[in-house]
Amino acid sequence: MWNLLSIVRELFRRNDSNALPLLEILTEESMACEQILVWWFVTKVAICHGGTGLGTRGQSNSTSGSSQHACSSLCDEIVVLWRLTALNPRLSPTERDELCKQFKEWHLKTIDKVTKAKASASQVVKGADVEIFPGFRPAIEACLLDWVSYPIEAITFNEISRHRLALTGAANHHHAAPADISPCSYQSQSFVRSPVMYPPQARALGKPDDALNQHDKKVHVNRTLTHLKTQRSSSSSEGFCETGAF
Repeated sequence: MWNLLSIVRELFRRNDSNALPLLEILTEESMACEQILVWWFVTKVAICHGGTGLGTRGQSNSTSGSSQHACSSLCDEIVVLWRLTALNPRLSPTERDELCKQFKEWHLKTIDKVTKAKASASQVVKGADVEIFPGFRPAIEACLLDWVSYPIEAITFNEISRHRLALTGAANHHHAAPADISPCSYQSQSFVRSPVMYPPQARALGKPDDALNQHDKKVHVNRTLTHLKTQRSSSSSEGFCETGAF
């Protein structure tokens, strides 16, 4: 369990979305074990009263005492991680309210299970002990905080930035490229239409104009030759007609 909680902390550090589902699974599994909740309750209440929650001194070194402290520390670590989750500045008010509701449900479930377990052992849970038992209260109190007084651009959640992002997304969608033109061709149309210009040195060395305009030159030469042939044939015809007339 401790290794899994360490993984959750590492996922939080990497801002990985898999941290919350894994933390929720660990929380539910811990809540399913009644003995873990009883040890957590007894240890925290005893510490608030100035004790250790381990009973006699001889029992404090037993395996049961070590397990009790380990389970209590495990539950405390789970609450700490949930408190960090609630302090996330990116959470919206709705998400924070949902977390608070879930924390309250887990807190009441813990007290209910401890009360039933104590009743089966002919023990009574005092109301004062329920009041001082921290449980999920640190996480619940974290849900009551917000970042309105400490806004951080592009980090903290606020209605203005969300509205601005929505308008920006709508504007981008409105000015999107036509469906029949790919984004690459849409962005490079102005470059395709402009002619390719070469410096004089490049023209003298590489002669790019000759390579580019070779076809046009051939067409011009062919047209010139055709025009000359037409003129020669017409001149020959005129001379033949004049000779025949004499």
